Amino acid sequence: MTFFTNKFKISQIIGKSVMIHQGPDDYKTQPAGNSGMRLACGVIIA
Repeated sequence: MTFFTNKFKISQIIGKSVMIHQGPDDYKTQPAGNSGMRLACGVIIA
């Protein structure tokens, strides 16, 4: 997956985890924002 953002620098996210859910986050419900099933996960590496 590739995306562009200016919200953070690459050095700030190396070693962090990422979780991809079935749908979008509703920004209300916790912890997963009612975003559906977990589809994939991984660790960000350089």
